[in-house]
Amino acid sequence: MVIDDVPVMALTISAKPSINLQSLNYEDLTLIARILETELKTNPGTRNVYTLGEYGSVLTINLDKPNMLHAGAFLHSVDDLKISLSHCKLD
Repeated sequence: MVIDDVPVMALTISAKPSINLQSLNYEDLTLIARILETELKTNPGTRNVYTLGEYGSVLTINLDKPNMLHAGAFLHSVDDLKISLSHCKLD
């Protein structure tokens, strides 16, 4: 009996802050993992190369409280934000 489905190699990609380089974000790390996955699949004899723990798109929202208050948006909690956004037309 031959067992041929045991992983031979696992790679971990992480971002560590550096003095000379900006830290990579999750989207950058996922892109690097996808590139490595594609390259590894081109090697003869490789099988079942895949990425685990990838991140989808990341949306960061920075609220400018003074401008929001000036525009009449009174937000004191996440629920207030949800209610305000539900009344907006977002296209």
